[in-house]
Amino acid sequence: MSAEKAETSLASLSVSPSWTCPSCGVAASGRFCAACGEQRPDPHALTLGHFAAHAVEAFTHADSRLWRTLRALIARPGELTRQYVAGRHVPYMAPLQLFLVLNLVFFLALPWVGWNVVTTPLSVHLHHEPYSALAQRMVDWRLARGAEAAVLEQSFDHASKVQAKSLVILMVPVFALLSAVVLWRWRRSFVEHFVFALHFYAFWLLFQIVVLGLVARAMIVLKAFGHTFGNGRIDDLTALATLVLLAGYLYLALRNAYTRRGASLIAYALALAAGSFVVLQVYRFLLFLTCLLAA
Repeated sequence: MSAEKAETSLASLSVSPSWTCPSCGVAASGRFCAACGEQRPDPHALTLGHFAAHAVEAFTHADSRLWRTLRALIARPGELTRQYVAGRHVPYMAPLQLFLVLNLVFFLALPWVGWNVVTTPLSVHLHHEPYSALAQRMVDWRLARGAEAAVLEQSFDHASKVQAKSLVILMVPVFALLSAVVLWRWRRSFVEHFVFALHFYAFWLLFQIVVLGLVARAMIVLKAFGHTFGNGRIDDLTALATLVLLAGYLYLALRNAYTRRGASLIAYALALAAGSFVVLQVYRFLLFLTCLLAA
């Protein structure tokens, strides 16, 4: 091939035919629209093969970040918060994205777990919560105005299953506020506490799946061998184990996320772990109010 023909060939390759952007209507000539960034339409993009390849590529990339993020969340408490606050966002999933993914996993895993602490039926609100007396008065007010008890309970329990999936995130800002109060001497911004809370409750959701799932399996095995325990005793033992394990996780998370040392971290970790039970009660009461209005 002559030099002149080679130059002509290269020139023809560098010039792309113009096309109209389907998103903004601006004329473009390159692979991407200069106005909005839309990619040039490709007729092969609508084939099954191309769609499958693109889906596999996207899933593989997301899957890689997910597992890297989960490893850090479990094995290196507080690392995700420290990295995010430092501005290193690319290696890991965003805090809110991670929380939403694990929230979905939590509710998908409920059939295996058997019971949970976030979808609370009306009977629990009325008889087993610190605010049960107030809840009973509010329900009585509804019944006095013509509501039927059976219908109200059925509607309430259905609403609880639906609304719990989206209201769980309410625990995050409450815990962030609690962290800001407990750790006020550290002079950290509320945003940093909020990121820490998102990562903590992402772990909390995983923790609930594992702990409640193991307790449920253990009860089945013990019952098969003729050993039974009262619900109150099971709840007390589970709550104690949860308090100890969450305090241990929070101790490591505080050391790493806030780069702090000292014996005072033990007190802070215990305070936040105990506070997470209070946050759960606040969440349950808010869930009760919204479900009672929806029932």
